[in-house]
Parts: sequence; C-alpha cells; structure tokens
Amino acid sequence: MKEKHIDKVVNVAPTVTSERIDEIMNNSIFNAYTVFDKCTVVSCQLPNGFVIVESSSCVSPENYDEEMGINICIEKITDKVWELEGYRLQEEIYKKSLEVKCDECAYDCDRCYYEKTPCTTDCLSNSLCKSNHN
Repeated sequence: MKEKHIDKVVNVAPTVTSERIDEIMNNSIFNAYTVFDKCTVVSCQLPNGFVIVESSSCVSPENYDEEMGINICIEKITDKVWELEGYRLQEEIYKKSLEVKCDECAYDCDRCYYEKTPCTTDCLSNSLCKSNHN
C-alpha cells in the first residue's frame, strides 16, 4: 500500500482558534460547588460578563468525585464557548456582507432584497445582488 503525504492546510478564511478559546477561558471567573452530595455545578463568568452554568452528577453519592465533576463541567463550558465564538464570528461576517453596496444602484442589495425596495436601475448583472429588482 502506498503512503499518502498530506501537506498541512493553512486556513485563510476567518476562523475561531484554540488560542482565542484559551484566552477567553483563562480570563474567566469560575465558581464550583456540590449539590445533594452527588452533583457538581460550575458557573463561569466570561470576560464580557456573560455567564454559563453547567452541571455533572452521578447516581450514588458513594461514586461522587467533585474534581471529576468540575473537569466535566469545564469541558462542557469550553464546548459552549466554541459554539458562541463561532456564532459571533458568523454574525460578524454576515454584518460585513450587509455593508456591501451594489455597483449598479444606490441601494444596499440586502435592503433591496429583504425590504422589496425597488432599485433605481437594473442590477441583475452584479453578482452581489440577490434578486431581480427592476
């Protein structure tokens, strides 16, 4: 069987990085406590003030390990931060796309499309336009 060599792919598109997630997590405030002798609750205040709360529990108090519960909760919080940062980046990209103006008319193409505002000229030839606004 032949070996395949795969070069490292370099991202040039906007992306959420593990460094960004680490920075957020390292600058967050955490509180952990035990509830009913078998449940760990961890609250995390992100640097911008947003709060995430996660929990982890077991069936029997004899099996309870607070440290393990804290680790599980922090993993869940980290996953949620990835999701939130992905949403933030997508929203940022979307908002920038709304700022693009059509070359053929004075109106913003998204405004023409969503608000059904008629353009002053036919701009179907413009690849940024989303609809026929004659």
